[in-house]
Amino acid sequence: MYKIKNLIKKFIKPLLFLIGLTMFGLGMIGVVVPGLPTTPFMILAAACFVRSSDRFYKLVINNKIFGKNYYIFSLTRLNTCQKDPQLLPQIGSQALISQLSEEIDFSIELNEKAALVLSYGIEKVLGNASTDIGDNPEASATNTFFEKLGLENLYRNTNYRNQKNTLFGFGLDYKIGQNAMIFYRYNQYRYFDPNFIENHLKGWEMILELKINF
Repeated sequence: MYKIKNLIKKFIKPLLFLIGLTMFGLGMIGVVVPGLPTTPFMILAAACFVRSSDRFYKLVINNKIFGKNYYIFSLTRLNTCQKDPQLLPQIGSQALISQLSEEIDFSIELNEKAALVLSYGIEKVLGNASTDIGDNPEASATNTFFEKLGLENLYRNTNYRNQKNTLFGFGLDYKIGQNAMIFYRYNQYRYFDPNFIENHLKGWEMILELKINF
């Protein structure tokens, strides 16, 4: 019986560590993917790590990497423009133009005043007949993922604005006073629209912001 208990303990710890890593990974994915929760996965990861890895347990609980604080900022935005006033954003062909975006910033403190930031963002822009028609004679699907799955009720084919944008970059946040900070970003962007063949753009953008709290 004693040997069996030792054998169980020997395999339980690596199993809990593996499950903890899986939960931690799902939690990080949840930061990026709208609708996928983050907190429950992080709680489960901490519960697994508390019995398998003190180092990873502290990583989850204390939000520290190499002794430095880190933060994850997620911003999901839905903007629409329509002819008539509406209480909620309009999605679909009734909207003149609609924009859905997700932005993720991962920042780690360098010192008390500065933080290094890594940024990633995706954006979807859809128009209708009242905006503009592309130069591609073939219509494109508003969601290629649902199109591949054959879920025709979840997407539509359109010749209008059907733009997908991506952004990846880095930057620096620097505190210049008690209530003031400077934000610098250096990002690579890409604009792609299958309906506008001549309007595919990519390049670099620089952003410098001064934010003051009153």
